This record gives sequence, structure tokens and C-alpha cells, in this order.
Amino acid sequence: VSTQSTWVREIVLLMGLEERILVYNAKPSTCYAFKKLYFADWQQLHHTEPHQVNVWATYQPPKVSVDLIREFFLPLVTPLPPRIVLISRSDVSSRRLEREDDLFIRLQELYGSSTILRHSGSKHTLLEQMSIFHAATMVIGPHGAGMTSIMFCKKGTPVVYFPMYPIVDYNFGHLSSAVGLPFWVVPEMRAGLHGKYRMNDDSIAAIVRTVEAAFAATAHLDCVDSEV
Repeated sequence: VSTQSTWVREIVLLMGLEERILVYNAKPSTCYAFKKLYFADWQQLHHTEPHQVNVWATYQPPKVSVDLIREFFLPLVTPLPPRIVLISRSDVSSRRLEREDDLFIRLQELYGSSTILRHSGSKHTLLEQMSIFHAATMVIGPHGAGMTSIMFCKKGTPVVYFPMYPIVDYNFGHLSSAVGLPFWVVPEMRAGLHGKYRMNDDSIAAIVRTVEAAFAATAHLDCVDSEV
């Protein structure tokens, strides 16, 4: 594994694989020769027709893979108080939420300041992120790496998602389906790959309506605290 990937190093330690892993330096001047190279991939490689090829399959692991990840890592999470998680991208330039503070304050007004957590993945270890999302009563946020942590939510936890535009992939809808998470999209909130989510009073109101509808629609569901 590369020394440049913090989360890969964390996974190696969590899985107890440090004695079986070669940590290499990824500098361009360094070359490695491997006698055997095994590449794990879940894409279907035997399609015969071009229209059958899903170019997004790399980002859409099969349910059995997601279940295996949950089965291994969920017993390691730390119990935390249940909170609504608002995913922040304030520490990156792309797909940031304009007026994020206004949305955060509005959610606090509706649900209480102690029940809302603004989450930025760069400020937490991988295990801390797993624990935060496993305790979530709802996840709200934009398209991005932070949304990947919904794979550690309890089954039945609603997800309120801000899509990219144009909508060319369904990666997080796929992941929500694999875990068993009700998935809600806010079409009023959209951004290009390198753009920003521009918020005004109307779009904040649309987010709040979606949050309220998601809570109302899932009130009869019990979030399941299980490994898979």
C-alpha cells in the first residue's frame, strides 16, 4: 500500500494486516517489480454489447461486498449519541455548500442544537467516521467522498442527498439500496463536479421540507443495529 493514503493505512491497522503488507513509497523515481499481481474488481467483464457496459460499475460495489465490509467493521464502532449528520465540504474547493452556516442554524432551530452534527471527514479518523454515521438518525449532504460513509449507517436511516448536475451516476442511490437506507434527493440543490451548491432561502426551505418528509415517511421504521 502507498504511504500517501492515510485511510488505506488505517484500514490495514484496523484489519491487523500490518505484518502482511508492503508499504511502498510512491515517488515517481521509485520502481517496484512484482512476480504476481492480483487485481480485485467487481465489474462484469463479459458483456458482448457496448450498451450493456456500465462505466460507473467501478463505483458501485455489489451488495455482498458492502455486507462484508459492514460485518467486519461495525463491531469496532464506538457507541455515540444519536444525531442528524450534516456533511460539510468546507475544507475542499469543489461542491461546497454556500450559506452552509444558514442551513446548519435552521436545522438547529428545528431539531435542537445538540441533535445536529456538522461532519467533515478530514477532521476524523476512519473509525471515528464509522461511529458517527452508525449513530446517525439521518444523513444530509452533497455528492462527495463524505457520503460514502453512509455504508456504516443502521438500516432504515434516511439519507437526504444533494445531486451533481447533470445526474450521470447513481452511486449513492446504489449504496443506499445495498444497505437498506431510504434515499431522498433534493433537486433544488445541484452543482457541477467542480462547482458549488448555491443556496438561497428557497433552496434551504426545500431541504427542510425534504428532511421533514423523510422523517415522517420513516417514522414507522426501526433503525436496525446489526452487522449486515
